[in-house]
Amino acid sequence: MSSTTERIEAAVEDGRAQSPRFKQRQLAALHEALKQNQTAITTAVEKDSKCSAPEANAQYYLTLDAVKNFYDNPDFEKLLEDEYKVAHQKDNPNRRSAIGCVNVIPDASSLLYSAVVASAAAIAAGNCVMLEIKQTLSELSSLLRKVLSSALDNDTFGIVETNTLAQDFKAKHCCVLDCSKGSTRSVAAIVDRSGDHAKAAKELVDARMSFAGKSRYAPDLVLVNEYCMEQFCKAAMQAALPYLASSAASGRPVNGHVTATRKLNTNDKNSVVKEVNAVTLSSGDGGFIALARDRTDKLLSTKIGEPLLLIHPISSLDDAIDFVNTSSKEPLQALYLFSAPPAAKYLSQFVKADISFTNHIPIELLLGSVPPRTASLGTESINSLKAEVHPRFTPEMFSIPRPEYANHARSPISEHLTALLQDGKQQSASIVSKLSQATQLKPLNEPQGGGIGFFEQGIITGGTLLLSTIVGGTAIAVRYGYPYLVRMLRRS
Repeated sequence: MSSTTERIEAAVEDGRAQSPRFKQRQLAALHEALKQNQTAITTAVEKDSKCSAPEANAQYYLTLDAVKNFYDNPDFEKLLEDEYKVAHQKDNPNRRSAIGCVNVIPDASSLLYSAVVASAAAIAAGNCVMLEIKQTLSELSSLLRKVLSSALDNDTFGIVETNTLAQDFKAKHCCVLDCSKGSTRSVAAIVDRSGDHAKAAKELVDARMSFAGKSRYAPDLVLVNEYCMEQFCKAAMQAALPYLASSAASGRPVNGHVTATRKLNTNDKNSVVKEVNAVTLSSGDGGFIALARDRTDKLLSTKIGEPLLLIHPISSLDDAIDFVNTSSKEPLQALYLFSAPPAAKYLSQFVKADISFTNHIPIELLLGSVPPRTASLGTESINSLKAEVHPRFTPEMFSIPRPEYANHARSPISEHLTALLQDGKQQSASIVSKLSQATQLKPLNEPQGGGIGFFEQGIITGGTLLLSTIVGGTAIAVRYGYPYLVRMLRRS
């Protein structure tokens, strides 16, 4: 066992990281260290991620904002009040307690954000942190080791290559958060005929092709209604010009956009470009757009990690729902909807996804890693992690509910049950009657079904047509038949 793990185990046992003021001091030190090393950090991000300088700065400032958010959040008066609620004979049902130690394994594709924000959230929850960063050629890895180790308390924070905590300690006090495990599921977009096709194309192209096409929340598949396919494809090709133009490879401005110094490597053995069995609508050094019509194409269910916007036609909203839900055993990582609000409501209700967005894609979402759906404590999964936009990780993810109750006030059912049990075998009618009344349901008060359904409408329509035919025929018979009958009778 290393000296780092020994110090962290001792700090967990002492509860050293749980003081509100200690947490705030640690977050302030982290924020200051990030500010002092801004240039070095953004340069390392740009070099390691092959992204543009503005994109590296975007990740840096989003990371800094998350730390600020955790620093600003504590209300010390309320924290003090909550701490002494039991002493004042008050309930504290919302009390949460730190797990102890959080073992953070960052996502290599967004190392800065996942390492710093996850660690800051764990610190804000009152935990010690063990951050796993492997010894690699990455400049950012080496820089983070230096910056974070010098900024944070070495007794409550440590950087290691592997978790060497004792097994019994790990099972009781250590939560493992592997940020790389949350990014294996697909992200889909649905563009309905009722949506703004130009806006949808712009947002989806930007999401897919910015950040070198490596954003964990970039759309892997775009489902477009057949009715608006032509308009959407034209808008997408227009929106993609700044990324696809040949000058993108040199990092020069294109149509007012400054693009990264990068070039799509179609010869990469891991590239999905070779697997595209589709019509290429537009291509260039910075990526391409393809239309796949064959639903058996395995690329439709592949997680894409490069600037490829893959489009597939759908015939209706129900077709989109059926296709998405049957294509994957797990819910989507995210769902982007571009449609009128009623259609978006229908889609978000029936398409299985962790999080959905209607007519927009938050820029914050495209930066950073995907939190795993659960964190583990020992061999058990704890804390189902809710998908968040920003900060992606929250203190609630690294704490456990531990409510406290000191108020002896009883509910009506509690009083009746106490009386029933004290009554022994007699089971008095009055107590049973009170229990019966206390457990009665209120009237349902469901309104009478006054709406006309599909089949009722058909019956009414058919009956109306039949009745109008009978009435019309009778009127014609009376109008012309009666005079004729009168004339015939007179002649006879």
